[in-house]
Amino acid sequence: MAVVAINTRLVIPGKLDGIGWFTMETVQRMTAAHPEHQFHLLFDRQPPEDLFPGDNVQCHRVWPPARRPFLVDIWFDWAVPRLLKKLKADLFVSPDGFLSSKTSVPQVAVQHDLNFEHHPEWLPKRVAQHYKRRFPDAAKRAARIATVSQFSAQDIHQRYGVARDRIDVVYNGAGSAYHRATLGIDAQQQARMVRQKFTLGRPFFVFVGTQHPRKNLEG
Repeated sequence: MAVVAINTRLVIPGKLDGIGWFTMETVQRMTAAHPEHQFHLLFDRQPPEDLFPGDNVQCHRVWPPARRPFLVDIWFDWAVPRLLKKLKADLFVSPDGFLSSKTSVPQVAVQHDLNFEHHPEWLPKRVAQHYKRRFPDAAKRAARIATVSQFSAQDIHQRYGVARDRIDVVYNGAGSAYHRATLGIDAQQQARMVRQKFTLGRPFFVFVGTQHPRKNLEG
């Protein structure tokens, strides 16, 4: 049995963004698929109830709430290492890209992209500087890095000098709640009806991410 600690601080019901959704969906599936391992989920506020069921899951509230750069540093470099030692963790997984600089426990980081390196002006100056300091350090410390696209994998490899074979691409997917709608008609007719309703017959994409310049949206 392995003892796996996971940073779940961005799983905030009602306030989930991309990384929060990624973390929640991934951890729910991971813990269900591996009952032979023990999972400890680390929150920086009161853990949500009944979101991660399973006899192999235990939630922890780790002080302090890490919502500012200096508090993030305290959380990862002081609070998390203490808990990892107490739990005798075999692995620490961090889906938001930050890692601890004060633990000998093997770590895996999920670095979704490096938008702050290319466009630091899209973030508050202090936040961008914090990312630019912590992410390269985490990339070098990580036993492995996961990211969500081939582009980001190559970006991490080139910008941070991480060997490409240490980076795994784990694509985003759709949740089980999403499926093809059926109206009792053939798919082509259904598609025409939807296009006519929303765009006067013109083709379109549905975008469900954050409306932010880093998403490369125009219009």
